[in-house]
Amino acid sequence: MRLGSHFEALFGVDDLALHYKPQPQAFHLVCAALAVPPQQCVLVDDSPANLQAAKALGMRTVWFGSHAQPQPCADHIARDMRELQALTGEIM
Repeated sequence: MRLGSHFEALFGVDDLALHYKPQPQAFHLVCAALAVPPQQCVLVDDSPANLQAAKALGMRTVWFGSHAQPQPCADHIARDMRELQALTGEIM
């Protein structure tokens, strides 16, 4: 899908001192590791709770999954990988 060039890094819970989404500290650790403010990040996630926490910090958000629907916590929705790929020009 040629999305790889749009990602700086991938993070797992082991990289975040065992802080989990939607804990704000998890998002702050990612931003610190990337040396970027939240406003320069996009969270693509299937959980409205995670999206809400990221949006509160200033991140752009994409609700991903077959149940995605317009919500205040989601700047964009992508129900599948094809829709996510179509968004890359808008969110990256």
